[in-house]
Amino acid sequence: HIAQTKLVAETREEHFGLAPGFFRVCPSGVDADLFSRSNVQNDIRSKLGIPPDAFVIVTTARLVSWKRVDLVIASIEGTPPDTWLLVVGDGPERASLEAIAMKSPARERIVFAGRVPSLVDWLAAADVFVLMSRIESFGLVYAEAMMLGLPCIGSTHQPPSVISAASDVIPEGKAGFCVNSVGMLRDRLQLLKDNPELRAQMGRTAQELARRDYTVEGFIECLEREAAALMT
Repeated sequence: HIAQTKLVAETREEHFGLAPGFFRVCPSGVDADLFSRSNVQNDIRSKLGIPPDAFVIVTTARLVSWKRVDLVIASIEGTPPDTWLLVVGDGPERASLEAIAMKSPARERIVFAGRVPSLVDWLAAADVFVLMSRIESFGLVYAEAMMLGLPCIGSTHQPPSVISAASDVIPEGKAGFCVNSVGMLRDRLQLLKDNPELRAQMGRTAQELARRDYTVEGFIECLEREAAALMT
């Protein structure tokens, strides 16, 4: 019995009254060849007129309420004109999120991309990835962003209101952060903006981790190890 993260494994074991360790953890994997900067086809910054030295945040998700994209939009209120937000994805909440963005002082720096043919292009245009989901069992897009060398910010696990395994995927303070409020999110973004060396180091750590633990090949190897252990 396989779970994607430690949180999912422990939650299922507790819910079903199973012994600790009943579920084995094998992190989900992404295509490392696909999520590579060598596959970038379009310079998104240039197309959108974003200055090369701007600080760009990207979030990508189905636009539904529990993904909490509104928190990411709120986090860039009051930021200087060199901070941009790219919202990639579509869904039933898009119109309401666009309405929120239109009321923001940063509205001219918030871009709704909708569904895009190449997510790699949009991730490569950013300095940091943010996903503030209320419910997240792994967050495959964290691994995709990390594969491209982006520090990631996710939601802190705060049951029962927030069930998030982001901290299992993103080592705190090494490959990114987990936060529990708009204020905390804004502070972490400012920290990364003000410290390009820290941002670069976290990006390298994120990429190394993703290439080691979050590949399709790594997932298969994990399954094979667990199967072999059952037969010994």
